[in-house]
Amino acid sequence: MQDEPGRGADASKGSLRWQQDEAQEIDGVNEDGSDPVLTGFKWFLIRKEALAVVTIMRQSSKFNASMRVKGEHELLKGFMEIRSRISPWRMSKTSRILSPFIDVIVSPDTTGVMTSAALSACEKFILNGIIMTGEQMEQVIEGVLACQFEQSDLSGDEVVISQMFHVLVCAMESDLSEKCSSELILEALQTILRVSMELRFSEMLRRQAENAFSRMVHALFSRLPRFLDLLPITCRRFKQHILRTSLLASPSPSVKMSQDREFSSYPSVVSWLIAPPRGKASPSLPQDLTRGGQASELCVEERSTSEVNASMDKQEEFLAKVIAIVAELIEPSESRSDSLRCLALSLLHYGIHLSSSRLLKSSLIRSVLCLHVLTGLARTALDPTVEPHILAEVMTVIHSMFVHLRDGLRQQLEVIISKLLLAMLEDRMTSDACKEVVLEAIGDLCLHRSFLSDIYINYDCSLHNRNLFEHLTKSLCKQAFPSSGLLLSSHLIAFRAVVSGLQGINSRISRRLHQLSPDRHVSAAVGILSQKLSKQKQIKRRYLMATEHFNRDVKKGLAMLTKSGLLRSKEEGGAKDLAVFFKAGPSLGLDKRIIGDYIGERDDFNQEVLREFTRLFHFTGDTVEQALRAYLESFLLPGESQKIDRITEAFAQFYFEQQKLAGEEAGQE
Repeated sequence: MQDEPGRGADASKGSLRWQQDEAQEIDGVNEDGSDPVLTGFKWFLIRKEALAVVTIMRQSSKFNASMRVKGEHELLKGFMEIRSRISPWRMSKTSRILSPFIDVIVSPDTTGVMTSAALSACEKFILNGIIMTGEQMEQVIEGVLACQFEQSDLSGDEVVISQMFHVLVCAMESDLSEKCSSELILEALQTILRVSMELRFSEMLRRQAENAFSRMVHALFSRLPRFLDLLPITCRRFKQHILRTSLLASPSPSVKMSQDREFSSYPSVVSWLIAPPRGKASPSLPQDLTRGGQASELCVEERSTSEVNASMDKQEEFLAKVIAIVAELIEPSESRSDSLRCLALSLLHYGIHLSSSRLLKSSLIRSVLCLHVLTGLARTALDPTVEPHILAEVMTVIHSMFVHLRDGLRQQLEVIISKLLLAMLEDRMTSDACKEVVLEAIGDLCLHRSFLSDIYINYDCSLHNRNLFEHLTKSLCKQAFPSSGLLLSSHLIAFRAVVSGLQGINSRISRRLHQLSPDRHVSAAVGILSQKLSKQKQIKRRYLMATEHFNRDVKKGLAMLTKSGLLRSKEEGGAKDLAVFFKAGPSLGLDKRIIGDYIGERDDFNQEVLREFTRLFHFTGDTVEQALRAYLESFLLPGESQKIDRITEAFAQFYFEQQKLAGEEAGQE
């Protein structure tokens, strides 16, 4: 009886010690700076989850110790070590604690219930901060991707797969996911996508896969603004290197080490889910996005700066691949459901809206937006079987790109508006419902006060672009007028778009007049800009007239240019004037064959025009393939070999001069 007070005192001391241990656990380090101990709630949770998995496993005769002669099963030894340990492990031993749970997940001898219990334990470890390093997080993700278990009924197996989704999403939404390898994250995304497209699974599981994919991509896109804010500061000196680094480069040593890890030989998802061939595991980006060059070309003064740049470059490539994967999902395909395509469009809208114009800071991401996103949007919108709700999502992404990215995607947005939006309005095969969606999208654009003004200044007053403002307003007015005498909802939508555009112009003018001061210098500056735009518009009108004559007869076209005052004599620089006209000609409707035939002629004046025409291009920083593609897009090569030889020789000479000059300037810096 006398021992009872002592026991009470010991109990109170034990309670106090428990609280002290928990305080140390919250701080993350011991007072002496040593490796902290997994005490308190975390150690209790580990022991509890180990007991839960062991209890479920021992219900099977395969793992029941009383049924075995040689002792415990190999899969149970790790759990028993945790349960039998008196003092808790330190946090550095977390990988050792995870190993028994991972072994159960990847073992083909376990049932779905056992695997689900181990997966649930890993999810709790992530949520409660027991996993504290990127390597430990990779260990969990690799184990989930290598998951195997005995197949039973389909509904029970789908419960386990659903639990796998929870663990992957939980891992991706953790801050530690930023320390995981990009290859592992891409494999996780592809795994979930395969499940969402597998028709033999239930609709519920496929929708869960889509939701998991959405949450994972949301977590990845949330990194974009923070990464893009750092990009100009850390990579300004290495801009040319980033442009020349191959997107699909050979695996780095760290990647090869990741491929040799413990679970690399296990199949993806579960043993009874057929994985795609190795070559088709992830969609590769087009060759247009690959960038030549060797890492040895970059000379760095400080090693730490080089390491930071390499990390930023790898992160840029990874995020570009994620955007490309999402963009691929929006294109029409039998294996992709409408819900998955709408989800991909919603994710693109989220990423563009979240990062806004900062996306243009990365040349690689900008290329992905041009070659993947815009191409996918165009193919989806022009699909004859497209549903109105999918088309509405496409228009939402286009609207976001115009609002946030119009400064860097000027040419691409011109094609989208002229060849997509206006083409769908003028196509008789477009359904009334789809036309209304397009008109609503144009109306939303017209709500921006600067939309029509920007279009007029940047396209109609430019020699290298179509008269987009004129084309758009004519098309809207035509759609607003009920030619058949029957007033439809599409007519009202088009009329509202016209009114919104006019109100925006009026509001812009009123605001500008209110802001202008009576200072003559300000008024003179505005007048000079107005005169410059008017002059460009007049020149463009004359170019259009000359283009019509050129397409009929070259001599008549030259005479028209001379008469309009746009072509000086040969002695006064007529070759340069004609080269400028040829450079702007294709966007104005000039036949590209005429340009190729003319600059390929042997005459001295024609050769001078060829040289001046080539000097109008800027090839600095481009590979030979990129420069030659941009050069040949402006005209069609003639059929005669001699003309082709003259053109290629002029290109090679000028390309070499530009690259040599760029190298000298870089050496001086």
